[in-house]
Parts: sequence; C-alpha cells; structure tokens
Amino acid sequence: MNNDRKPDWYKELKGGPMKQPQDEEELIYKIKQSIYQSRKEGSPKIRRPFRIKTFTVAAVLVFTAVLFNFQQFWLGKNEPPVQSSTQIEVKMKDESNQDQSLKQFMDELNQYTSLKNKNDLYRVLDEEFVFKGEQYSKNEWKFDDDIFHDLQVALVMGGEFVNDTKTLYKIPSGLAESNQLKQERYLYATVVGEETKILTQPKPDSRVLYRVSNETVKAWIPEKVNNDGYIKITTMNGYTGYVKEDHVSIDIQHSFIFEKQNDGMWKIKSIDSIW
Repeated sequence: MNNDRKPDWYKELKGGPMKQPQDEEELIYKIKQSIYQSRKEGSPKIRRPFRIKTFTVAAVLVFTAVLFNFQQFWLGKNEPPVQSSTQIEVKMKDESNQDQSLKQFMDELNQYTSLKNKNDLYRVLDEEFVFKGEQYSKNEWKFDDDIFHDLQVALVMGGEFVNDTKTLYKIPSGLAESNQLKQERYLYATVVGEETKILTQPKPDSRVLYRVSNETVKAWIPEKVNNDGYIKITTMNGYTGYVKEDHVSIDIQHSFIFEKQNDGMWKIKSIDSIW
C-alpha cells in the first residue's frame, strides 16, 4: 500500500486550520474554500512522504469526519443519493476507560513511542508474541520506524475489547457511522494518481464503477486480513468499490492487540496488518 503521497490541500489543512479548530463554522468554511481552490487550480500535485505527529492525529480525524459529513456541498445532480449529513453521526469507539490499568499502559506506550524508546517497548512485548500470523520470541524481533509510527497513531484512534473477559484489547477500532446497518469500520485514506479506477469487484477484469484523482475516501477495515491486493473504499460522493492497494495512501498499516496478564499487567500480544 502506498502511504507516501497525499493531495496538497489535504496536507495543508492538516498543518493549518485543524491545529486549533476553535470555531466550527470557520473551520468548515476553510475546508470548503481550500477544496474549491484546489479544484479550480487543477488536480493536486503529489508530494514527498510525511508522517503524522501524535498531537495532530485526533485533529485529522475530526477534519475528515467534518469533510465527509458536509459532502453534499459538492454533489452534482447525477451523483448517487447520500443521506443528509445532519442525520449521520461519526463515532470513534474507545473502550480503554473501562480499565484504568489499560489506560495507564496505553499512556506509557504513548511516551515510549514519542521518545522511540525501544528498550521500554521490548519490556512490554509478550515473551512469545505474534507478528503477522507468525510467532516470535521478543528477543529475535526488532521494532522498526514503521511500527513505532503505526503504534503511535493507533493509540489515539480508539480501540475495543475483543473478548468477553476484557483481557484482550485491539487498536485501532476505526470509525463507524450511525446510519450503518452493521458496525463496519473504516479509516480515512487517499486514492492517489490520476483517473484511478474503482472496480465493482476485487478483480482486475471487473467493471469500472467510477474514477477518482487524488481523492480522500473511506477505506473499510476487513474482518480479517485480505491478501487479494485490493481495498474496499467509498468515495466522498457515495460510490463503493475496490481499488488496488498501491493506489491507496493511508497513515497506518498495522493493528495491535494488548493482553492483560495474570498479574494485572498488560503486554503487546500481537501485531498484524490491517489490510
């Protein structure tokens, strides 16, 4: 998956009006103004790689939620119908407050990742942990920059318990909307490239549903990791289909599961690919 390129307006908003969104109406106006200007000037250019800092991640989520909820501002007459934005509530699930020891553990992880303190991260790895389906001893495995980055981002994106005894906790949980019949989750991403094909099925010979150029979309989190090379996405104006992984730019690639030990301490039990 491509996580190196974003359209100009996306990066500029992350570094500008979303730092301190004091006034919601002014924020929405700036978002609309920025997108209108970028479309007026032509397709966005592709920029060099960048990383999200922890203190901006939550702001990015708010920005993208506002952007999608006000999508009708830009809809054309021939676009598919979209439910009124005033009726849709975007939710980020976060159950960490249900266990204070978990909350403390996640706060400590946030400090470790900010400082890139590998020794402390190794200390909180389970002795026998799982990475992408393979079991490792923590002494034979190394943290790289991508894992540091993804853990740092995931810690502020919400999470949920994944067993009845609440001893396993997974991050990130992703976003959900109030109008969804089932609790499907998604993260925001960008489809990069000019006239990128959105297909009806995750197959190269399937019908082209729509085309987009450097557009922010919802990337749906699968129930289990897919290896077919495609990601299910929904565009700003309501088209849902599949895009090849290398055309999807997203700020996080991995999910993490924490496990509560018999002594009440938490450990990182597994790391897996989201997609």
